Amino acid sequence: MSASTNMASNLSSARTSAQSASILDRAAQAVKSAKAGDMVVNALWAVLAVYGLAATVNVFLTY
Repeated sequence: MSASTNMASNLSSARTSAQSASILDRAAQAVKSAKAGDMVVNALWAVLAVYGLAATVNVFLTY
């Protein structure tokens, strides 16, 4: 009885580790895409900052 219980437990833990490996792979891909998304957002903030600086300089030079 105990041998079959141990075998079932080992199979269950093997399945769980395989599932967690695929979850970790999906999480790693999500982090990579989040980093790419963050780079896009940071680039947009940089463009906005340069535009704001140019507009401010333009106002001071105009008046």
